[in-house]
Amino acid sequence: MVRSVEIWVRAQLFVGIGLLPFLILGCATVSPGGNRGQFELEWVSLNRAANTPGVAYRFDPVTQEVLLSGTGWEIELLLGSDRARVGSSMVGLEAPVRIEGGEVYVPSTFYWIQVDPRIDRARSEARKISEKAHAYKPTPPSKKPYESMAVRPRSRPSIKSTVPDRSGLLVVLDPGHGGKDPGCSYGGYQEKNLALDLAQRTRRYLEERGVKVVLTRDRDRFISLARRTAIAREVNATVLVSVHVNAVDNPSVSGVETFYKSQRLRSGDRQRVMRSLSLARSVQSSLARFVSSRDRGVKVNQRNLYVLRNATVPSILVEVGFLSNAQERARLVDSGYRDELARTLSNAISQEVVEYR
Repeated sequence: MVRSVEIWVRAQLFVGIGLLPFLILGCATVSPGGNRGQFELEWVSLNRAANTPGVAYRFDPVTQEVLLSGTGWEIELLLGSDRARVGSSMVGLEAPVRIEGGEVYVPSTFYWIQVDPRIDRARSEARKISEKAHAYKPTPPSKKPYESMAVRPRSRPSIKSTVPDRSGLLVVLDPGHGGKDPGCSYGGYQEKNLALDLAQRTRRYLEERGVKVVLTRDRDRFISLARRTAIAREVNATVLVSVHVNAVDNPSVSGVETFYKSQRLRSGDRQRVMRSLSLARSVQSSLARFVSSRDRGVKVNQRNLYVLRNATVPSILVEVGFLSNAQERARLVDSGYRDELARTLSNAISQEVVEYR
């Protein structure tokens, strides 16, 4: 009996030792850098998707968004985020999206479950289209003689326009807060939504005036303060305008106020500060005339606001009214009022920044 037990134990040890290399190899994975190691998370480059027919791949270095799409599907990712939008649903990732060597990487589980099936479908659809194209036999060309094109008379030279050329201007509009940061909230309304809507309307009016515009966010999502100033720097913005709605404990407080970039002891800052001050004065006077409420004035960055303190371009932060004030809240939540507010803001910005060049 003892002998039988001894033989059984040795057999189990033999099998366990024999399987050990396979178990160890099974845990080995590959990181984006190519290093192999136990228990590492496995990553897959989205370059596979980018080179697939029928799949549209776009990476925006400014917003750091990645968009994959095909017939009937869309996947949206954000560098540094472990959440992805797949169609209308939000899906969690094992780890945040990363970039290395110019390639965007996602955890392998997300890739094989969410991305790869859609790529296979797109590849199959592209193959069907290709086969149909090769099977097509074109009809022989018509023997009708080629008709010569009529010579158009030379157009008269255009008269030089007196409208200022704004084609070289680029304004970064920064809707305050967003995503997990709602800003102030009163009466069921949140600052992040009102600021975004106002910025989007302002962008439309600025673009109608020939001014290029970049939004730090174009939907309800969280953007760090550092990223907001980085966007303005990366796109070489003419100015940065951060849009906010105010609130205090005292419901009788009302009015508009504009903050501008404060002085920093660095070469070249004086010009940025003076331009920020000039823009703040123009915006504040225009808004104060429009809203017909208390003019709270132009203020230096006394709150030590991060966006103004760290901006490398002329910058202002405008508070367009108080949600905590019942009268101003009633106006701010009205879309018609916000549209006129956006028109006034865009007019003040475009008239001021054209003088910068």
